[in-house]
Formats: sequence, C-alpha cells, structure tokens
Amino acid sequence: MRIISSKLLLSAFFLLGVISLHAQEDVMKSKDTLYVKVCLEQFSKYIQDNNVDSTMYYAEKLLRVYDKYNLERDSTYCYIAGVLNTCYSFKGKVEESISLLTDILPTIKSVFGENNSFYATSLDKLAFYHSKLGYYAEAVKMATEAMEISKKILGPEHPDYAASLDNVALYHYHLENYSEAVRLGTEAMEIRKKVLGTENPDYARSLNNLALYHSKLGNYSEAIRLGTEAMEIRKKVLGTENPDYARSLNNLALYHSKLGNYSEAIRLGTEAMEIQKKVLSPENPDYATSLNNLALYHSHLDNYAEAVRMATEAMEIQKKVLGSEHPDYARSLNNLALYHSDLGNYAEAVRLGTEAMEIWKKVLGPKHPDYALSLNNTAHYYFKLGNYSEAVRLATEAMEIQKKVLGPEHPDYASSLSNLASCYTDLGNYAETYHLLTQSLDKSREYVLNSFSELSSGLRETLWNNNYSYLFNMVYPSVVFKHREGGSISELYNKTALFAKGILLNSSIGMRQLILESGDDDLLNRYDALLSNISIYEKQLEKPIAERTIDMDSLRNAIQHQEMMMSRDSKAYGDFARNMRINWQDVQKKLGGKDIAVEFLEIPLWDSDSTMYVALTLKKDYKSPRMITLFEKKQLKAIPKGIYYTRTALYNLIWKPLEAELAGVKDIYFAPSGELHCIGIEYVPVNSDENLCDRYAMHRLSSTRQLAFIEDNTNGEEVVLYGGLKYETAEDCEKDIPKTSIKREKKNRGYDFINHVNIDSLALRGSYEYLPGTKNETDKIESNLRKHSIPYTYYYGYSGTEETFKELNGTKPRILHIATHGFYLTQTEAERKNFARSMLHDDRQAYHEDKAMTRSGLLLSHCKPTLDHKTIGEGIEDGILTAQEISKLDLRGLDLVVLSACQTGLGDIVSGEGVFGLQRGFKNAGARTVLMSLWKVSDSETQKLMSSFYNYYLKGMSKEQAFRLAQEELRKNSIANQKKPDWAAFVMLDGIK
Repeated sequence: MRIISSKLLLSAFFLLGVISLHAQEDVMKSKDTLYVKVCLEQFSKYIQDNNVDSTMYYAEKLLRVYDKYNLERDSTYCYIAGVLNTCYSFKGKVEESISLLTDILPTIKSVFGENNSFYATSLDKLAFYHSKLGYYAEAVKMATEAMEISKKILGPEHPDYAASLDNVALYHYHLENYSEAVRLGTEAMEIRKKVLGTENPDYARSLNNLALYHSKLGNYSEAIRLGTEAMEIRKKVLGTENPDYARSLNNLALYHSKLGNYSEAIRLGTEAMEIQKKVLSPENPDYATSLNNLALYHSHLDNYAEAVRMATEAMEIQKKVLGSEHPDYARSLNNLALYHSDLGNYAEAVRLGTEAMEIWKKVLGPKHPDYALSLNNTAHYYFKLGNYSEAVRLATEAMEIQKKVLGPEHPDYASSLSNLASCYTDLGNYAETYHLLTQSLDKSREYVLNSFSELSSGLRETLWNNNYSYLFNMVYPSVVFKHREGGSISELYNKTALFAKGILLNSSIGMRQLILESGDDDLLNRYDALLSNISIYEKQLEKPIAERTIDMDSLRNAIQHQEMMMSRDSKAYGDFARNMRINWQDVQKKLGGKDIAVEFLEIPLWDSDSTMYVALTLKKDYKSPRMITLFEKKQLKAIPKGIYYTRTALYNLIWKPLEAELAGVKDIYFAPSGELHCIGIEYVPVNSDENLCDRYAMHRLSSTRQLAFIEDNTNGEEVVLYGGLKYETAEDCEKDIPKTSIKREKKNRGYDFINHVNIDSLALRGSYEYLPGTKNETDKIESNLRKHSIPYTYYYGYSGTEETFKELNGTKPRILHIATHGFYLTQTEAERKNFARSMLHDDRQAYHEDKAMTRSGLLLSHCKPTLDHKTIGEGIEDGILTAQEISKLDLRGLDLVVLSACQTGLGDIVSGEGVFGLQRGFKNAGARTVLMSLWKVSDSETQKLMSSFYNYYLKGMSKEQAFRLAQEELRKNSIANQKKPDWAAFVMLDGIK
C-alpha cells in the first residue's frame, strides 16, 4: 500500500507545511521551528519512500508540536493526521485509528466545511473502523452522513456515491436490516451499471453484496441469479485465480446449499477452496471458511468422516489466526457438533454446541440469528440424550429470536417451528406438534410458491425434494393421522392432497403456459434459446467427458440463469400458482349431491416402520373432509397381482372401509397415491357378479384439485394418428407418405430436437416386431374420421418417425392416437441394459425427473438400427421417443392422447408426485386427458377396445362415457371367452373435462 503516490502532491504538501509553519512560528521557539522543518522534510521523504513506520514516527512528532504550543489546527494538521491514520490502518491499529479520527473530525469539518470530500472520506473511514470492532449502529450513522455529503457534492450518479451507498448497505446487513441493505445496495448497483458498465469489478461487487442480502431474506433464487452474474464478471475481468472470484464461488455454493443442491454446492465450494489455498495461504481465514462450508455440504450427503476432517482443520486455523472468541471459530464448533450428532456422539455434540452457543451469545448478542441457530442445534442434541425439558426450552428460545429478528415469513423461522414440533412429536404431544407444524407449513407454502416463481425447474425440484416434500408428504400426514381433532383433516386435505400432490408438475405446466401464452416476442425468443441450449447440453451429456466440445459448467449455469430470468419475467402475465392455491372448499363447490371426492394418501407412520393408506373423503354437505383408515401397505403387497380383478381381496382392502361414505353416491372422483397409481382400483370385483365400476361412475384424477382446476379449455381441431409403424430401416423412407385431410402449418418453436436423446439398448423384452393389429386399428379410426369429416393426419409404415412427431410442437392437435410398442424400465433394468448414453456418461447429480423420464417411452419408425446398436446418421432421430422428450413439446390444445401401447401408464412412483413416465410427459406438454394401459395387452384386444371407443366418441359421447362403453364390451367378450381381464389394463386419467 502506498501512502501518497504523487511527487507533485508531496511537493505541494511540503510547501503548504512551510507556509503554515511560517504563519505560526512566532508562537514557537526558534529551535522548535527548525525541528519542525526537519520533521516535515523527513515526513515527506518517508512518504515518498513508502516507509510506513518512519512516516508514522514523524507524523506523531509533528502532531505533538501542535499540541505542545497549542497551535491552531489547520489544513496541514489535518493532512498529517490523515496520513497517520492511513499508517495506523496499514498496521492494523484499529482503536488508534478510531481515537485519532474522532479527535480530528471536528477540525476537518471546521477547516474544510461539512460539504467537503475530505470530511466525507474521514467519516467513511471512521465508520469502517467502528464496523471492524462490531459497532455497526455507529458505523451506519457516520457512513450515512458521508453518503449524503457525497451525493450533494458529487451528484447521485457518481461512483464514489455508489461506494458510499454500498458501505451503508453493508453495515445495515450486519445489523440484520436486510431489507434496507437490499434497497441501498440496489441503488448502488444501478449507478455502477450505468456509469461503469457491466464488466467492472465494482459492479460485480454490488451484485455479490446484493446476492448476500437477498440470501439473508431467504430469497435464494435471486441470490443465485445475482451471484452467478457477479461470478461470471469476475471470471472474465479478474481471472480464475483471484480471491474475489473465489469469494463469488463460495457464496454461490452457500445459496445452492440452502436450496438443498448439495452436489452443486460441493463443486463450487471445492473450486473456491483450491483457489484460496493457492492464492492466499493454507492459514488464511477465507480458506478456513471454505473448508467449513464444504464440510457442511458433505455432511448433508452423509459424508461425515470428510465433514469432520475439514471442519477440524478449519477450526484449528480459525482458533490460531482469529482467536477462541471469534464468530467464525464458533461456527466451526457448531458444525463439528452437528457431525458428531449425525454419528451418534450426542454428548460431544452438546459440549461443542454449547461452547459455540456461548461464544455467539457473548460476541454477537442474545438476539442474533447465529445464536438462535446454535440454540436450535443444541436443543436437538439434548433431545437425543433424553433431556426433553432443556431441548424444548432451547428450541422455544430459538424460535422466538428468529421470529423477532428475521420475521415470521423467513424460512428459518418456519424451520424453527418444525424443529420445535419434532420435539413435541417424540414426546407424544401430537396436539402441540400439530399446532406448530401447521404454522410451519403455512409459512413454508407461501415461501415455496414465491421461490418457485423465480427458480429454474431443476432448482424447484431440488428445493422441494430436499427441504419440503418430506414435511408435506410424510411428516404432516403422520401427525394428522395421530391427531384427528379440530380442523386437522381439512388442513391435511389442503396441504398434502391439494398443494403438495403434483406440485412440481403443476408448477412446470403453469410456468410454461404463462410463457407460451404471453404474446411477448422477446420472452418467446428467449424460451426458444433456452430449449436450444437444453438440447445442446443433453446431447453433450451423451458423450464421454473427454469428447465434449463445450464447457458444461458454463452452459449449465447459462441454462439455469435463462430459465430463472424467464420465470421471473413471466409473472407479469399471470399467476402460475393459482391452481396450487385451490382448497377443499373450492373442490366441494364443484360436487353434486350424489358425488364424492376421494383423495388416497400413503402415510409412513412417524414412530414405526408401518406405512398406512387412508382416504380423505368430501361430499357436498360435509362441514369438512373426513379421514378413513384403510390398510397397511404390507397387506396390499400380500395380495397376488393375478387375483386383483378376479377376487374381492382388493375391494375388501381399499373400498369396503368406505362403504358408509359411499351411501347414496353415484359418481366417485378419486386420486390414487403410491402403489394405487399402477392398479385399476376402479375395476375391482365387489362380489362374484359385480365390479366397482358397475355400481358407480368412476373418475380417475391426478388430484381432486382437477375438479376446480382453472385451465384454458381451447381445444385443437386436428386428429393425429400413428399406427402400423415399421421399425426397420427403409431404403426409401419417403415411399410411405402420411395421409392427411388438411395442410398443417408447422410451428416448431426453435427447439433443436435432432439427436436430443439417443439410446444404445432397450431389450424391450424381445418386442419390437411389426404390429399388424395397430394398422387395422388406425385404419378403422381413419375411416371413422373421414365419415365424420374430422381433419386428421395419419402416419404409418416408415412415415411415423420421431421427426414427424416432434413437428407437432405448437400445432395444437385435438386428439393424438399412438398405436405402437411402449416401454418402461426400472432404474436397475436401465443400468443393467445400458439403456442410455446420457446415463452412462452423465457426471452430474441428475434430478430424479431427468433420469426417470428417459426410461419410459414409445417406439416410432426407424428405431431398429438404434436398438441393434448400429450408428445412425447425423441429423436423424433415433426413433425412440422418451417421456422426457415429450415433456419438452408444446401440445397445448391436446384434449386427449390415446396411448394404444403396452405399459404406457407405468413409471417411477415418487411420493407426492405420482408416476414419472409417459403420462407425466404428456401432461407436462399440455395434454388434458390420457388414456393408457397398465400392463401388456394383446394386439387384438387393444384393437377391439380402441375401435369401439372411437365409434362412441365420434358420435358425440363424452370421453369417459365412450371409454366405459368400449371397455364394457371388451369385458363381456373376455368373460364370454374366459380370457384374462385385459379390459382392466386400460385407464383414463383426468377425463372429466
């Protein structure tokens, strides 16, 4: 650090000092006049030599002369004091700096005036030194005064004014005034952006600080957006071996961890740590902080040994460098306590946690969020040791602090409520547990919806699955199962059955719909660019790491940033979450006098290894929903699948407990859960002569929310048929020209679908031969369509390629009928059969949906070369259409998709989200109703059902009515010919509209 770098300035200063001395030398003795001249000469010389110690020595001598003779403190005195302060700062003498500046500040104000940059700078420095000692209130007061002076003398668009704003924002942040920090930091950022540009380190600093403030408010999506932009600027401008770049990486890792994205946090944090170790030193506090953070991320992935190692190293560095009463040292203790607790060492956890708690209480005060955090953690350790009263006391104190300091809307307050609730749960006090957990979930629900509106789809899934799904889908149902009083069942219906069930799917649908229907060309073009980048990214994932031609991290960050920006901007066009705010009263209003809504729930019980199935029932005249206990999961597992539709075992388990509820009912609107998704529970025998569907009109729904669902009821016009497909390679694929009654406009929205997903091997249980029955089936449908003058396009033979299917994107077909081979493979089957290149080479921790949706799909024309491990040409699709690919299409206006293929209703069952397979892919793309199968059905039986269905449907019957009549015909035929009940394989989902 150079004290003063300009020789011209030094000369001017020396001259000024001589003039000042001459003006007052009659007060001094002659020998002191000479002494002062020498001191001035030496002072100037050592400033020029940048000799801090000697400069400081002569500055102190000169100031003592002023005091000795009681000389007038003039501008020279102020300059000397300013240089001395700089020396103190360089030597780390904070208290000396505060004492000197406090003493000289009135003089500076008097000599230079209160609207002077020297006075403002001195205030800023004094504020900074106070902040170093933790006196943030004083720092805010002084820095605010400096800020107002800067604005007055420099103008509201000067970089120095922006720096003052940034300083005041930072002090407010330390006082937990996060909203004010955001306000001031945003103003500073806008000034720097306008004046300095978007590739300036100061602009990046503003972004970085703003991200930090937003994270403290729980706005992690905004923190990631701002932090990513700051990181990219620093990477470009400062390089990848700069401490500021490492700091950005560290902060981003923290924000990702708050969303539960621990793998990404580890990746970012490790890069930051390596930079700091190389550029700084292995004993630098910033390096220790990186170690500490990384340890925490590893612990979330159960890597406790690595977490303990890193945290111990961090703790030793911090104790040596910062001392045993520093907040960062306390943080290491706190984290180590967590890891020991995870390893079952609760006594050691209490010891370490208590020490951390006492340090934070002493240094930060008894109202600080970090102190509340340590209270919460230590409460957990005491509870594990059986000291329940102390656990409740500490957890209650933590909750009260977080409510007061962070506010009742902060996610940490919601977490503290659920932590306290868990204490009461283990004590068996379900009334208090229910009370606290209900409050927690109320606040969490709003936080989730607000966060979802600004997150990418991947981060929404991470946030929900890692932080909230367990509470909404498992803990809360278990608590209500134990505590069925007051409005608990109504709350369960709202929070779990209506809000949590399918939340990821519905948020994705809502967000895409807002974008696609916005009419905003800029937003739509950005959406096209996003889809293109996703296509490139997925294609690169199929390759081994060594063969990838782009920086995957940068592209992933770009995709995430694009999606988050679009999510945020799409809010101007509507509320994507309006259907997730539907409550049980909204559903009840849609019920008739002879209707009943039934929400099945799978509930893992809190205090046992049992999983119970219950039904939440609702009728028009009910004052609130009811809960009926049905059976244990192991009872369902004990029933052989072969008797599901021939014996009454399933009815006795699922429906018999509901007989009293079903009295006087005509229509049952039911939403399955767990294993029930994959069973045609609407068809089970009631007795030897009657099936359930004979007694009632059964309506299978993804959620009873569908009854009150607000959606665009605009249907497309065209029917699109796929059938009689040939899977081998044709010498001339153009010889099968699709039949069409209209000229359809292609409106593929820029998505580069070509080679989006390639599959090495399916081994579809030996089944990809030609299906002649599918040609007969679709020929009959085509004839029926012509008879009713309904526009259609018919793909058959070699024309039913994956390319033609993806050209449906944006064309708004009304009905889509696909007769071909379908497949679903479990994770184990897929890995054993080398199912997809992207699964072999994917080095990321992929989201569940990414993996599951590539294991379910349909075979289209020209797929055999891929299935036979042959190389296909560039620009040619592989003929294997996965659910993931379907989900990326825009099929809005699609009223009905008929999947006349095997296993099209199957997929991975995910708690609260239903089935991850073809039905999810089509629903996400915009399909209203899905007709699908639950197991492999013969070609002839499928053909019969489909032909009958269209005969009835095209005569004007509703989808459901036509399906019931067609199914009844197939059922009677099966009984007459003593065939297996394949009629029960087909189900219709969401066919009520």
